[in-house]
Amino acid sequence: MKLIILFGIALTLFACDGKPPESVEKKLTSTSRTEPKPEEHTNALLSETWTQHPFWQEGTEERAEYEVERIIEGRAVKFSETRLTRKEAFTRQAYSATTDTTRTDLVAALSQHTIAKGENIVYSSSLSILQRDALKLTKYIASWTDERGTFTKTVRRLVGRTMLYIHSWQADNDGKGDADIDLAKNDFLYDQLPLSLRALNFKEGQEFYWNTLSELLEPTDEKPTPIERHFKIEKLETLTVPAGTFQCWRISIKSAEKEDYYWFDSQTPNVMVKAQTDRYSAELRHLDYIKRHVAILNKAKL
Repeated sequence: MKLIILFGIALTLFACDGKPPESVEKKLTSTSRTEPKPEEHTNALLSETWTQHPFWQEGTEERAEYEVERIIEGRAVKFSETRLTRKEAFTRQAYSATTDTTRTDLVAALSQHTIAKGENIVYSSSLSILQRDALKLTKYIASWTDERGTFTKTVRRLVGRTMLYIHSWQADNDGKGDADIDLAKNDFLYDQLPLSLRALNFKEGQEFYWNTLSELLEPTDEKPTPIERHFKIEKLETLTVPAGTFQCWRISIKSAEKEDYYWFDSQTPNVMVKAQTDRYSAELRHLDYIKRHVAILNKAKL
């Protein structure tokens, strides 16, 4: 009988209380999703080859440039988008990246910094996941600037809860410019997909379910709602984009309302080659890898 992996993510954001995050566990259920199997100590969804690849430890930075189109208020807007991906050291105490080699409270994270410019709009974000568990967020900051001003969002975990902080240059309909919103700490961010999906243990036909919040990047003060989405690694296919021709894994992401697709290079480190959603499309235009010497990455246990 074909098994479908039902992964109820224990998405525990990096805590500011100094305690290390718990490890992710996996659960297997039948297609009816009513007969859970015993829990295991490893997560078959993730590839240790990707998370522990020397590529990251050596300090290499990936620079990927994309041709992007976003649907904004019913209008298609083109952007030039750059994603910088690299390994960084995070501190439990300061809840931030650091290069201080004397610290003893360090955690290894893989970070992706995104910068994009379009017609009268600039957006950027910084998102980090734990290296040892690519489904767990350490920090997320997003900024959106247009003719109305600047709009920012930050997601972080406090003791016992996860918070979304929103700061807007303009007041909303209630006359407020800022908002603090409680989130369920086990929810997965849609904004994580271009980075976290790269860590999958790619196998054709593998399926799983994740509760996923809608994208946080765009300027809105609405509380994001978790939606159960069905993920499937469909197949390998050859894809030609402005950056060249790649052998890619195609992943479909389905919910009751829509269906999105992502394509990732089959070769490690599995860069995102293409994305197609109802509001965002991207094709890889240029790809570079830059060697860096980062002393803090050579620390023991990092």
